[in-house]
Amino acid sequence: MTSQLNVDTIADKAGSGPVGLTKQSAAKVWLYAPATVASISASFNISSVDDDGTGMAGMNLTSNMGSINYITQATHQTTNLANGGNNIRGVAFHSKSASAMEARAYYNANDFYVLYEGIMYYNVSAHGDLA
Repeated sequence: MTSQLNVDTIADKAGSGPVGLTKQSAAKVWLYAPATVASISASFNISSVDDDGTGMAGMNLTSNMGSINYITQATHQTTNLANGGNNIRGVAFHSKSASAMEARAYYNANDFYVLYEGIMYYNVSAHGDLA
C-alpha cells in the first residue's frame, strides 16, 4: 500500500520554528560561484567569498563549524582548456578553520601542479558538525 504526505510546513515540537538537523549527514555548506568570485551564484551557509589570486578562492561561513575536523569536497567547471589543456585538474583546500576555508585549483604541467587560470566555477561542499 502506498501513502502520500502533503504538508506546507514542518515545525519543531514547540511549533515555533523549523525542524533542525541533528543526527543527519546533510551538507552544512555548499557553494556554486564563478571563479572570479565577484558574486555567489548559489550557496548555503556562505556569507561571502573572496578572490585570493589566480586559482584561489576564500569562503567565509555564516555559521561556524564545530571545529576544523570537517570534510570538504570541491570540483571546478571549465570551458577554457587553453591553460592546462587536457592535463589533470583538481581542487585542493589550502587551509580551513571553523569559520572559513580556502580552495585552490590546480592543473598538471609536466608533473608540476600549477595554479589554474582557466577555471569557470567552483563547486564546494562541507560535511560535519556546526558549532
